[in-house]
Amino acid sequence: MSAMKIIRRATVTVGLSAVLLAPLAPAQAVSGPDPEPRPTSSPSYSPKDAGKTLGKIIANILKQLHI
Repeated sequence: MSAMKIIRRATVTVGLSAVLLAPLAPAQAVSGPDPEPRPTSSPSYSPKDAGKTLGKIIANILKQLHI
């Protein structure tokens, strides 16, 4: 495997890790007005759908990189 291919894969792995782990970071204090509240229920969204969507995004990225 060429060095460039190894570097590319490592870069993609680090980038994906950063994107996937960012929501787990503690929220930072915000100075300013409170944000508008989100609707409590939405018929078109569920956590199960979000997981499927994230899986599709990752699958497409890996497919494009031929991994």
